[in-house]
Amino acid sequence: MLDWIFRPQCIACGITADTLCGACSASLVELGPACPRCAEPTGERSVTCRRCATEPLPLERIVAPWRFGGQLAAAIRRLKFAGRTQIARDLAPLWAPLVAAVASADDPAIVVPVPLHWRRRLARGYDHTWHLALHACAAAELAPPLPALRRIRGGPPQSTLPAA
Repeated sequence: MLDWIFRPQCIACGITADTLCGACSASLVELGPACPRCAEPTGERSVTCRRCATEPLPLERIVAPWRFGGQLAAAIRRLKFAGRTQIARDLAPLWAPLVAAVASADDPAIVVPVPLHWRRRLARGYDHTWHLALHACAAAELAPPLPALRRIRGGPPQSTLPAA
């Protein structure tokens, strides 16, 4: 009865399916060779991108399993703007193997999500980055994320900015 009332839906397109339907799953494109610091695709091999070589980001590494776009972007938009926080839980097992691979006993990973500004979090009612990090750490069997950062300035929504 509960399965009929709460039918599992594809996190990207919403049709009846578990996590991702076949078409949406097939649309995920692995990131491939990318800058080891910012995860910007670099082409044929993993080299530091031009931006990080001249002005490195103030962090050690960004981990990204897929190129952003298509149905992955649709799922992220549903998480961010439609209040579908369970999408973070559903995405976590897809992201967790990469997060776990980055962590090791000699160099344990510390996951620190970049938080929303408090005004945006208040308007949205939640912080999607926290949900993503929390569920990914749990799925990867890592320590919970650290709330070590605080956004002190608001800015334009990232969705309105041009690609880098």
